[in-house]
This record gives sequence, structure tokens and C-alpha cells, in this order.
Amino acid sequence: MSKTDKTFTFTVRNNPDMILATAKDLATTSNTSFSGDATSGAFSGSSPAGAIAGEYSFKVGEISIRITEAPRIIPWSKVEAELTLLVAKLDA
Repeated sequence: MSKTDKTFTFTVRNNPDMILATAKDLATTSNTSFSGDATSGAFSGSSPAGAIAGEYSFKVGEISIRITEAPRIIPWSKVEAELTLLVAKLDA
């Protein structure tokens, strides 16, 4: 069973094209489906606890990530912590 729809917003320094290039490389190596451009897009994949999916959009200096599907067993605080680490890696 999954929970749905929570949005997280993060400040980023790099331009969306740079962030997306890294995200697409990471998606390929982690067996994650990824589509979109420097404006918005979507992703889906799986974790040991189940499916996870979402959408992203860029505004000047920030990225918003809306989780549309996540395993119910994973608390939102853990999802946020993992996204924080991911965005830091993508924006490095």
C-alpha cells in the first residue's frame, strides 16, 4: 500500500540543465525511469519497501519535487531526508 502527494522544495545553485544531466546519469545507474526537461518532468522506480514515483519542476533557484507514490511504511521525514541528500548530490 502506498501514500501519495507530498511536495518538497529545495534551493539549488546550478542551472537546471546541469542538475538534469546528473539526474539522468543517476537514474540510468539506479534503474529508475526518468523523463522531462529543464522545466518539469517525472520519475519512477522502486525501493526495497516498494514503488516510488513523482514529478519535479524548476523555478529560478529552486526545484520542487512532488512525490505521487511512496511506500506507506517509509515516513515522510525519511523521504525528505533522502531527497535532501539527493538534491545536494545533483547540485554539487
